[in-house]
Amino acid sequence: MKLKMDYKWCFVRNTVGVFMSSLDSNIVVIGLPTILQKLNASIVHGIWIITGYALMTAILLVVLGRLADLYGRVRSIIWGLQFSRSVLCFVPYHAPERSW
Repeated sequence: MKLKMDYKWCFVRNTVGVFMSSLDSNIVVIGLPTILQKLNASIVHGIWIITGYALMTAILLVVLGRLADLYGRVRSIIWGLQFSRSVLCFVPYHAPERSW
């Protein structure tokens, strides 16, 4: 059985992925002045924040892409959702209170 590749949907998915990636990076850049102000940091620290964010995004993209190749996309998505849920449940109860 030969699968038909629908290039229109492939293009749409890639376009949305590129848009979300640039949007994600822009959110960090837009929030940077507030982050620097709250942490009393200099612009050099801000450059390190942006560089570290981009580096971690690239590393996680490669590692998680390989895991998705090994174990399947559906299983990888389910693991990611479970991990996100457990982190979101853990952090509010174990984080110290801060008064910014």
